[in-house]
Amino acid sequence: MHPNPPLPVRTQRAPLTPAAAATAVSLAAVIAVTLAGVTIPEVLTAAGPVALAVGFLLGLPHGAADHLVPRWAGAAALRRAGMVTVVAGYVTAAGLAWAALSFVGPWALPVMMLVSVVHFGLGDVVTEAQRESAPAPTGWELAAAVFARGGPSMILPLVCWPSTLDPALNAFDPQVTALLSPPVRVVLLCLLGLSCLVTGVRAWRRGRRLVVVELVVLLALFATTPPLAAFGVYFGAWHSLRHLARMVEADPRNTADLRAGRWRAPVRRFVTAAAVPTTGALVATVVLVAVAAQTPLLVPMLSILLALTVPHVVFVAMLDGASGCWAGGTGRPYDLPAQRRPAAADV
Repeated sequence: MHPNPPLPVRTQRAPLTPAAAATAVSLAAVIAVTLAGVTIPEVLTAAGPVALAVGFLLGLPHGAADHLVPRWAGAAALRRAGMVTVVAGYVTAAGLAWAALSFVGPWALPVMMLVSVVHFGLGDVVTEAQRESAPAPTGWELAAAVFARGGPSMILPLVCWPSTLDPALNAFDPQVTALLSPPVRVVLLCLLGLSCLVTGVRAWRRGRRLVVVELVVLLALFATTPPLAAFGVYFGAWHSLRHLARMVEADPRNTADLRAGRWRAPVRRFVTAAAVPTTGALVATVVLVAVAAQTPLLVPMLSILLALTVPHVVFVAMLDGASGCWAGGTGRPYDLPAQRRPAAADV
C-alpha cells in the first residue's frame, strides 16, 4: 500500500441558478396545495379568496421590471425620454385591455384568457430551456407544449368547477358562459389532453422526466383544488416566481454574480427596479377592488391580471427574442455568444 495515498479530488459543484431554485419552490408549493385540495377541499374553498389575493400580491412584481427589457434586448441608447415612452405605452395598453374587458363585450374575456394560456405556456417552455440548457421546441411541438403547460390554469377550472367559476364569468358579461358552452369546454379539454400526451411522451423519450412531473402536478392542481386557491398558488408561486427568476438571470449586470453563486446583489437590483411599478399596480388594484366591492373578488383581480398581461406579453416576447431561445439558444443570457450578449455598462 502506498504510504501517502493521494487525496481525492473534489469536484466543484455548479452554483444554484435562480431558474432551478424557482422550479423547486414552485413544485413544492403546488404539490402542497394540491394535497390540501384533495384532503380538505372545504377549507380551501372557504380560504379561496384569501389565497387568490395572496397569490395576486406575490405575483404583482413579476412584470414590474418589464420597462428594462428594451435595454436588455439591445436598445442600449434608451435613456430617460425613451423610458417614459416605454412606460406610457405599457400603461396605455393595460388600460385599453381593461376597458375592453369592461365595455367591449363577451368576446374580450375568452380572447384574453387564450392570450394568458399562451403566455403561461411559453413561460414554462422557456423555463425548461433554461433549466436544461437546451433549445426550446419549435413548430407543432412548441404549439403542443405551450397549450399543455398553459392550458390547465384556464381550461380545467371551466370543466371541473363550473358552479364556482361561471357566476364570476357572468359578472363580466352574462354571455361569456354562452360562448364557453359545455361542447366548447369538452373540445378544449380534448385539445388539452392531446397536447399533454404529445408533450409528455416527447419529454419522456428525451429523458426530461421533470417535465412529465410538472404536467401531472398542474393537471392535478386545477382538477382537484378549488379554483380560487388553485389559481392563487399557481400565479404567485409558479408562474410569477419562475418569471422572477428569469428576470434576475436576464439582467446583464447579474451575470458575474450568478456565475459565482452570489444572489444578494442580483435580487437587490431587481427589487430596486420593480419597487415603483409594483407600488403603482398595487394602488390601482386597491382602487379597482374598492370600486367593485359588490362583485366577486375574482372579477377585479382577473381584470387587472388580464389587462397587465397584454403589454407584459409583448415585453416577454422581446426578451425571448433577445435571449435567443427561438433561434437554437437556451434562453439564458450568459449562454449567448459574447458578441450577442448585452453589456452591463449599457444598462
